[in-house]
Amino acid sequence: MPVKKSTKGQSKTGVDVKTNRTVEHKILDEAVELQSKKFFITSWKGRIIRITCNHFIVAKNREDLSNPEADVKIFPFNDILNVTNDDDRVFRLKTASSEMIFRAANNNRRDACIKFLQSSMETFTAKDYTSFMQRDDITRYWEQNLPLLQHKSRTTSFALSKVYKDTEEWKLVSDRFFQGLPQVSLVRIMRVQNKELLSRTRKYLEMMQQRLKADESRQSLASDLVWHGCKTSANVISIAEKGLLVHAGQDGVNQYGKGCYFATCSDLAARFAATVDEDLAKSLAVHPARLVGCKMIFLATLFVCDVTVGDHVEGSAPVIPESRTKRRFDTLADKVDKPTILVSTSDAQSYPSYLILFSSSG
Repeated sequence: MPVKKSTKGQSKTGVDVKTNRTVEHKILDEAVELQSKKFFITSWKGRIIRITCNHFIVAKNREDLSNPEADVKIFPFNDILNVTNDDDRVFRLKTASSEMIFRAANNNRRDACIKFLQSSMETFTAKDYTSFMQRDDITRYWEQNLPLLQHKSRTTSFALSKVYKDTEEWKLVSDRFFQGLPQVSLVRIMRVQNKELLSRTRKYLEMMQQRLKADESRQSLASDLVWHGCKTSANVISIAEKGLLVHAGQDGVNQYGKGCYFATCSDLAARFAATVDEDLAKSLAVHPARLVGCKMIFLATLFVCDVTVGDHVEGSAPVIPESRTKRRFDTLADKVDKPTILVSTSDAQSYPSYLILFSSSG
């Protein structure tokens, strides 16, 4: 049931925790069916706050909430220590470094916000961030209701969301990037959200589980984050929209067999990095000039079960010798032990999780 909206622009007063001074809280209460929309907007000390199911964003104004170029602060819920109610209509949100006081339109709204935040904290803090790079949870950081990307006057089938610095997501992805390219400047990380590709990947995983069961195999599916370079900006849009297709990798030498090629380290993929052109830059940013000329590679989630060394002569993946159902190896590689190159044999075997933009200049 929708929560009633308060009068836009209404002002209330609260207390600044650090200084004990009275401060004015402007109550906006705009977006609000908490159970269905999974976010709400309020304000705090002149800053706009958007609280979602896994983080809250502090911005200077409403427009900055949807502007990927804006200077905003994002706090994941694993940084929140507790949420408590206070006086009439007031609740406190305490993080490791600060405490915020919110004043809701009424006590029902206050209680709803507290319940929403507390349940989100329980879900979010239960996630094990240290094992993020080994987990196959593609949608871990996905946001709701993102607009689809507009490119060259058409609407694509995917959304791109800027990953902000000082977040757990940025740190995990950037740390992996800098392992291979410590000397370059990381300009932007963009999360790819494509529901059609996600559905295709999930069907692939279900199919693989069924094949393993039918084969009575002890093998299990695992996921890894790997790198993929592409030649042009047009290829970037195609990959984000249609996925990392096997046939796309058959134009080259195919030293380790037919399929889509991935590198386990970013420096190898960077050799095949595309350059951001003006058309793509206009789609990605409010101020496109900053991105023109940057290099781009993908960080993809690849699902692997049976791996063997590939061969450019045979091309296709061979049958697994011990397989009862004559299953083929799903992944080819330059070597089985600590490979530097992996080759997928199915279009649905991988998902282009992040688009990484970087520059060799400081």
